[in-house]
Amino acid sequence: MNALGNLVEVRCFAPALVFGGPLAAVHVPFDDLVGQPAYESRIRTVADSDGIALVVGDSGSGKSSMVSSALSIDHGWLAVTVPVSVPLPQGAVAGDIPGLILRGFASALNPLSSSQADRAQQAADRRTSTSTPQRRADSQRRHDRDR
Repeated sequence: MNALGNLVEVRCFAPALVFGGPLAAVHVPFDDLVGQPAYESRIRTVADSDGIALVVGDSGSGKSSMVSSALSIDHGWLAVTVPVSVPLPQGAVAGDIPGLILRGFASALNPLSSSQADRAQQAADRRTSTSTPQRRADSQRRHDRDR
């Protein structure tokens, strides 16, 4: 057998596991690996409080399997993966990435759902160093007004 045949035989070109049950079944919980509730537990806690969880990491680092495991449909969750690309402003640092992503979602939300847009904007403002105090104050006023 030739080299290409060997690669095919070991399923080297097989697609990745399907997001959800099949992927969750092979996930090794990061919480167990580090011996503390730091990964899957945090995702469940955020989801249980109707929060927004962003899982950011390199390709192949376990993001999809972790979310599939932590928020399975068997436990009442429908986790959705959304590949996102946002422009990185000059001067931004790695810690700004979650806020930039949330800001992108906030601007893309339907204008009829202003409370959701405000919630996403507030989350973005808390997580982005480029956010101005005025923007945070305006967002908080809108949130208080809509309560």
